[in-house]
Amino acid sequence: MKKKNKGYRRASPVHRWWPCMMPRPSLLLPLLLLKGCEGIRLSTVASPSPLVSRALAPLMFSFKGWRTEDFESFVIEDAQEEEEQAEILARAWEEDAILSYASDLPLSDTSDATSNLLTKGVTRLGSVLSARSAQVLRCEIVRQLHEVQRVDGQKIADGQVDAPLSAVLSSVAQLEEDVCTRWDLRLRLTPAVRDAIREALSHPGLVGALTTVAGLDAELWECAALISAPGAAPQPLHSDTLWDDAGVLFSTFIAVQAITKSMGPTRFVIGSHTANAHQAFDDQGIQYISHISDSAALGLLQTGEATLYDGRILHCGGPNSSQEMRVMFYLTFRCATADGDELANEEAHSILSRYRGRFLLRDLVQQRPKDVSFGAISQQRP
Repeated sequence: MKKKNKGYRRASPVHRWWPCMMPRPSLLLPLLLLKGCEGIRLSTVASPSPLVSRALAPLMFSFKGWRTEDFESFVIEDAQEEEEQAEILARAWEEDAILSYASDLPLSDTSDATSNLLTKGVTRLGSVLSARSAQVLRCEIVRQLHEVQRVDGQKIADGQVDAPLSAVLSSVAQLEEDVCTRWDLRLRLTPAVRDAIREALSHPGLVGALTTVAGLDAELWECAALISAPGAAPQPLHSDTLWDDAGVLFSTFIAVQAITKSMGPTRFVIGSHTANAHQAFDDQGIQYISHISDSAALGLLQTGEATLYDGRILHCGGPNSSQEMRVMFYLTFRCATADGDELANEEAHSILSRYRGRFLLRDLVQQRPKDVSFGAISQQRP
């Protein structure tokens, strides 16, 4: 079961970027036709449209000895992909009109956390982080995001393995503006982040549920933050994994601020982590969502509260119509019995490459204040 792109079940890759030394085809072909270009020649007959469909043979260029012969070396953006992205945003808004009336996800007792996760696909937990810890962590997340933006500007994340940003659905609110309003930030394990992990994984309800469903040998699969700016568009309903008999990924979203309805809280479709729900969603689409709208719940959280959910559950982030940035810290654990090869989606694997495969749940819940697992990191650049 392959990990989805944190999003749309039939979505194409979130975005593609051109090599910086070459102009986009929409600019290149007019230049070639109108002005000519010394040192550049076409190796095949160009399509009449500057946006070339994947169904057509790729355009091949030779530029001072640098040659491109396929989409692996030089991706030609096409009209079909733009239409797909517009379709995804349109569907997200249509779904949001249905799901925005959902009721609040109720707070679970610590003793009920595991049973709610197993039967409903999601549970809400209180006091996972203290208000002070949440405030410190939020400042750290925003600082790390600003560092990335200073280097990369507002470009849309492509989720490359060494990049600080994962690919995320609905990263832009308006396709024509191409301005990022939603980020999935792979966090560096600075002291504030490490302290938050320690505190969160001392919560008995959270640890008990994770141990039951994922096992103590579950790998820390993701350590990141989801951030949506004012004006961010909603995401389409999706699951993080394809359906399978057993859950594979389990994620906890921890609020580092109070999450209000106008900030676009996560919508969960209760009980949709089943084979029947996935089949109905695939077959019926928006009709299924209308039918199950009464089963949807909003992750309205107080500071320090968390949701813990099965990656198979259908869920989505809402639009941020507030004047405040919404910031959510999250950890994902991969079930100890899962096949890692079946989860390979590097664009949406939200943990920095240097931390991959390094931490198990067992190590993190048994750590001391100055623990072995994080101690090695503290001696080097996090």
